[in-house]
Amino acid sequence: MKENCDELCKEVIQRKAEINTIKEDVLSKQKLMLTDKKEMEKLLEKQANLKDELVKILGVPAQLGKETEKMNQKKIDAEKKKEALNDQIEELNGTLKVIEKRTEEILQERENVMKELDGKQILLESKEREYITLTKLLEINREKESAVLSDRAALEENLKKCVLEKKKQHDILIHKQTQKERELRNLKKMELQLNMIYDSLEQDKSQHKRLKSEAEAIPKSNGLLLERRQELQKEIEMTRRSLAEQEIMSDTDAHMLEEYIAEEGRLFKEQEKCRVDLSRLAHLTWLKVEERDQKSRDVQKAQIQLQNIIKEIKRKDLEIREYKKRKRQIQNQ
Repeated sequence: MKENCDELCKEVIQRKAEINTIKEDVLSKQKLMLTDKKEMEKLLEKQANLKDELVKILGVPAQLGKETEKMNQKKIDAEKKKEALNDQIEELNGTLKVIEKRTEEILQERENVMKELDGKQILLESKEREYITLTKLLEINREKESAVLSDRAALEENLKKCVLEKKKQHDILIHKQTQKERELRNLKKMELQLNMIYDSLEQDKSQHKRLKSEAEAIPKSNGLLLERRQELQKEIEMTRRSLAEQEIMSDTDAHMLEEYIAEEGRLFKEQEKCRVDLSRLAHLTWLKVEERDQKSRDVQKAQIQLQNIIKEIKRKDLEIREYKKRKRQIQNQ
């Protein structure tokens, strides 16, 4: 359409130049005809004068005849020239009509181009409104993306804290488990020692009974036996004290073992709670990341659509500029 409009403008300019040339030719021909007409009138006037003189001068008929023939010949030539000029004028008028018709067609095409230009202008305004709407939508999506990124940063920070807390609890649990295993080993050793003490105690009891029965069987008056009895009594007393201390130590170890078992259960519960919290936090983080990715994809789609609209607007703007330029050229013509 642009090339057609440029060709039409060039053709209009060329036709106008041809019209101006033809008008100048017509004017020059008309001036020439007026000059010939004046000359002819002068000749006719001269012919009339000569005829008058011919009437008056009857003595020179031959010369008057020659001059009359010359005048008639000039008159004939002038009429032929006038007819030729009339033919040229008719031809120029026909050409002028064709040019005027072509000019009307060009003006009609110009009007059609202006109508199409108005339609393009309306479409451009619609695209500009759509561009403004998409720009606002893009700003909103950017704000949402910023909010999502800040939420993600907070969630990542919380996740790091939970991971560190879990690692700390895990280290504490490992330390307590190690301590518990060490204490269990010590407890097993103490149980073995306690069993050995019980066995020794049973042996001491049996020996005590045996010695007691022997002491009762021996007369009290025997000093050696009495002294031996006292020694055995001291040994029994020491054995009882040792046994009592072992029993107290066994009760303390059992109490500590129960505390260790309760502490282990509590640590396992805390570990399970941390694991559940971490799983929930990871799921929430995944949802936030998925939402952010979706919003990022939406923003990318909006940006691509916006770029396409901007390209379309630039292309339409270029077309409108070309139409306006052609319009100014046509108006100037």
